Amino acid sequence: MEVVLKWTKESTNIATPQQRSGNLTETALEVSKNNLTPSTSVSSHALVRGFSILLDIQYPFKRPMGALRYIESPTRQNIQRVVAQVLSISEIPGNPIWPMKSLSVRKGNTVYDVLGYPQDDIGSLLEDVLESEKLIKIECVY
Repeated sequence: MEVVLKWTKESTNIATPQQRSGNLTETALEVSKNNLTPSTSVSSHALVRGFSILLDIQYPFKRPMGALRYIESPTRQNIQRVVAQVLSISEIPGNPIWPMKSLSVRKGNTVYDVLGYPQDDIGSLLEDVLESEKLIKIECVY
């Protein structure tokens, strides 16, 4: 968990007796006082386990489809479920007639096969991708 401490500067105006009584003169003083108050902010990834992913779906005889989705639990099953939802929105049945050939995520020049990944939970893989990429892009080819 990442915690960042920031110190803020607060300015306080102190009115002189002339200012309080309504007599504004050139001798009125404005004093700036530095109050250091700590404020904390916590990284958004430290609190939330989910990921925002960009899906690139290539289906036979259709234009490539893209969708930006949020996945709370990064498992292979959940990603396949989200792909099926995107396909159903684009008028392709929830149980497509074409088998899924590949489901992969790219980190730099390396492509990781999500279908062949040893564990169903791919959270550690997605966290590793986020260290070098701004957005997780998952490619799905039917």
